[in-house]
Amino acid sequence: MKYLILDLDGVIAVGYTKLRTYDWSWGKTLYPFDKKAVKVLNEILEKTGAEIILSSDWRLEFSIDQMEYIFKWNGVIKTPIAFTIPSQFYLDGHLQGGRAYEIKQFVEVHKPKTWVAIDDLDLMSTGHADFFENNFIHCKRPHTEGIKQCGLKDKIIKILND
Repeated sequence: MKYLILDLDGVIAVGYTKLRTYDWSWGKTLYPFDKKAVKVLNEILEKTGAEIILSSDWRLEFSIDQMEYIFKWNGVIKTPIAFTIPSQFYLDGHLQGGRAYEIKQFVEVHKPKTWVAIDDLDLMSTGHADFFENNFIHCKRPHTEGIKQCGLKDKIIKILND
């Protein structure tokens, strides 16, 4: 199994604050993913066969079924199969360190063949640098480019296909 462990804000939901859409069918505000970021994500999914695991804060607000709806609504060819589980560390406000810890726990439990974590938070600066060294893609800020940043797509595909 190949896992693409994905954050959303700053990765594929970039520049979204002015583009909200209220979906009356289930009473939630949806934030459209960037169309070019979706194109990059879809190409990664097609070339690697990876499954999506969400580490995004969105997992605290939406169920996996709702995330399936959001991904399809945004034109992503695959939907998430699981969430990382929020740790107490994360819930106590240690966003960056908590996210890194949760991803590490998920990978250690599920033992994927290959995996890559993509986030706008710098997970390498959390005390888990050795763990993330060859499996982390940092979408640097500002939140306008995300996964579209030059060269990231090829790096992600290479990690997942090696």
